[in-house]
Amino acid sequence: GTDEAARLLEKSGGAVKTAILLAAGADSTDAAQKILEEAGQKLRPALSAIEGSKGSKASVLIKTEPEKGQQGD
Repeated sequence: GTDEAARLLEKSGGAVKTAILLAAGADSTDAAQKILEEAGQKLRPALSAIEGSKGSKASVLIKTEPEKGQQGD
């Protein structure tokens, strides 16, 4: 609830994206920040990385899709 959201926002030092990743299951603020860095500070691929790593101790792989209007190879 709102108490949990406030706690995670405080834990993240006010960094909203980090708090969201903590709520989604990131192990720590450091892990959340690393995932964000690897995702180019984009929340959607960072969340996908967390979802993809649940239940796995393997390293996080970031899977991104081309931006709208861009063609993949």
